Amino acid sequence: MPLDTTRAVPAPAIEQRDSSGLIIIEIAYGKGELSDPRRRHYVRFIGYHAATMEEFSTEFAGKKVYAFIPDSTSVFPGFKYALRGMRVGGRRRVVVPPHLAYGERGRPSVGIGPNETLIVDLELVKLDP
Repeated sequence: MPLDTTRAVPAPAIEQRDSSGLIIIEIAYGKGELSDPRRRHYVRFIGYHAATMEEFSTEFAGKKVYAFIPDSTSVFPGFKYALRGMRVGGRRRVVVPPHLAYGERGRPSVGIGPNETLIVDLELVKLDP
């Protein structure tokens, strides 16, 4: 499914780093509603191992939509934080340091090793009312 560019405005590749070490690179600013962590989010995403840029999230691979409520879901913290300030239609690349990903334990079931930095490309598709 191609990306819906009618709901986004191209963004300059501005890199923002917050105090936690999370790096957000805006790809496109959304024109829709602002993310609210209490509402169900529908996102497309592709996750990469930062060291090799090999995909680890082949289940979604940017095509299928993943639905979750950030305040009540066990996705890693960096994924939740990446949605802050994002609008529907927006796209971001996020560099997630290990302490905001899976930390010392990693996530062997999907091939993520201990203390691994991750990169996530994501698009906020919609929010439930």
